[in-house]
Amino acid sequence: MVLLDTHMGSDPEAAELLTKEILIDVYGENHGLDLFHATRITAVIQWSDMLPALYDGPLEAGVLFVQCTRPWIMPYGSGNLEYPLTEPWSSSHTVRTVPVNHISILSEGAQSAAQIIEEWIRKD
Repeated sequence: MVLLDTHMGSDPEAAELLTKEILIDVYGENHGLDLFHATRITAVIQWSDMLPALYDGPLEAGVLFVQCTRPWIMPYGSGNLEYPLTEPWSSSHTVRTVPVNHISILSEGAQSAAQIIEEWIRKD
């Protein structure tokens, strides 16, 4: 299993940042452009609601945790919100890092993340 910079569902700091109100406000401030469009925000909200129910204890399969090393900072109101860095869910996970943030892993970090995943899969 690969966890791509995924917060554990019980992380209260991440949960607070992923409230519908904040995501909708960020969407509004960006006028629906760039990374924040209605479909993506809906998916993030649904995933955030589903994640805690999906994890009910240690995973029995091997786990690769791909961790971003830079915080995601988004403009909000008169300041910024900083999305907290993720942490591996267990000390048994294989951890690899990419020098990007939670959002840019999908663009500028995609090639590095894909290479890490391919290397991890091939080692077994």
